[in-house]
Amino acid sequence: MQKPPTDRKILKAIYTRYYEQYAAYDKEDPVRRSAKIWMPIDIDALAAHLALERDILFGRLYYHLNNRYGYAVGDQRPGKEEAEMRIDLFALRVGKDHHCIHFPLLASVLATLEDENKKYRLATALSILAFGISLITFLLNMLGKAGF
Repeated sequence: MQKPPTDRKILKAIYTRYYEQYAAYDKEDPVRRSAKIWMPIDIDALAAHLALERDILFGRLYYHLNNRYGYAVGDQRPGKEEAEMRIDLFALRVGKDHHCIHFPLLASVLATLEDENKKYRLATALSILAFGISLITFLLNMLGKAGF
């Protein structure tokens, strides 16, 4: 059984596959998609790329990642009644497009996940290095006491 991909791997696959199309948006020719920030994605193609069943990928995007990285904002202006608005990472439909990802939010979340991953790898590498140095020091001390 294959291990499920991490949030980082899923978001990185989307970012890599769709960045050029996102950046090529032309306001004068909105035929390609309904809005600049919302990028329609092909769930079937992404699922095949990630070697994942399409409904699992859809569920991860819609139920897990959207709830984890989406957020609510309210109108904080004086005299205004608190009106809450939801900023989603993944939307079923935006205008005429369906299965859309909020690309600027995806880029921010991915940057954070990449930074966390880099810190984790660095801390792990330093820990392994420290353990190796400690082991070598221990062995040298043992060999010195044994008269070698």
